[in-house]
Amino acid sequence: MPSSSLVGGVLFILLGVVFLLFDGTAALPSPVSVETRARLEERVARLGSAVPDRVLLLVLAAAAALTAVVLLARRDGPRPESRAGTAPGRNPVPNDPGTVSDPGPSLPHALLPTRHPHSTDPPRSADT
Repeated sequence: MPSSSLVGGVLFILLGVVFLLFDGTAALPSPVSVETRARLEERVARLGSAVPDRVLLLVLAAAAALTAVVLLARRDGPRPESRAGTAPGRNPVPNDPGTVSDPGPSLPHALLPTRHPHSTDPPRSADT
């Protein structure tokens, strides 16, 4: 099976060939007439002039902030419990030998620095 890099490379080569054969996109046929495009452009320009620049910038900033919040919430959100080790059709039961419990943090507690959040002392490791 070809890799995604190979597929992407072939697509870019094909796109380059299309641009060379059709003089960019100038020679490609358009789905709408020149008059229709001119009317549409005029309507969009009229709509754009009716919206103040500050409103547009505020809407774009709000959309960017909302996107950032959603992406951060997805990344740091609760993770679903693992069902590995359970028999088909069974729900995991706490303290059941047939279920897999939460493995805990990725680092052992002995490797995590022990320091009070309001302390001015430098962090110390567990073996000091």
